[in-house]
Amino acid sequence: MTEQTMVKPSYAGICKFCRGQFEKAKMTQHLKNCKERARIEAEPAKSPKGKKFIQTKLFHIVLEGKYDPQYWMHIEMPTDAQLIELDDFIRAVWVECCDHLSAFQIGEFYYESEPPRFDFSSIRIVGPNEAASMEVEGSLSENSGDEEDEEDSEEDDEDYDKFDVEEIDPLLLETIPADIVTRLRTIQSRNEASKYLREELKVKIPAPDDKDRESIMQYFQRHDRHRAIKLLIEMIEDHSLYAELGEALSVGQKFSYT
Repeated sequence: MTEQTMVKPSYAGICKFCRGQFEKAKMTQHLKNCKERARIEAEPAKSPKGKKFIQTKLFHIVLEGKYDPQYWMHIEMPTDAQLIELDDFIRAVWVECCDHLSAFQIGEFYYESEPPRFDFSSIRIVGPNEAASMEVEGSLSENSGDEEDEEDSEEDDEDYDKFDVEEIDPLLLETIPADIVTRLRTIQSRNEASKYLREELKVKIPAPDDKDRESIMQYFQRHDRHRAIKLLIEMIEDHSLYAELGEALSVGQKFSYT
């Protein structure tokens, strides 16, 4: 009796430019050499806005099903696009059905959407002789806001990148390694502080020597340092879906989406 092995189907994808069909393993190489793609992308260079178009940096992102990787697609997005735009795209073409919340896990961090918040100040509780219902006169806070709110938001955006380590709770600062606090005191930009902390986070924690007490103590000290750095990054960076792809992602990085 011969033993049969189950082979998962591998579905070909269709190139948007030339409409040719290619296997998953060959699509990346095809997109690099597709003549129709090269022709189409060269056309904007002839327009008045072509120079700006050519200078736009793009991420080439390969999406695939976590449990069914035979379903896949290649997309390009500007590096200054927000995660929420990538979320909207994936919802529109693939996963949307019930308007669930979303999250990206990129490295050690989560970038998540938040549930809409109601303005409960305008809810009126009905009396005993009225219909058993409540009326929300306000709108979702994500979509609401008058001109003053918009002006305040613009001012907040301008000040957002300013960084001062002294604004962090003093009790929390006491738990942060002194050399990190000293370095952060010289930094005045959130972006610069983020870059510094991200570099510190890359430092590997070597496994301890179980027979050496000093080695074990150093391991836990480094682990506490790593945890403190991660906490600071979460405080400083925008980990909502409004973070830009160029700030959250790096070339060659794998990440997941829920």
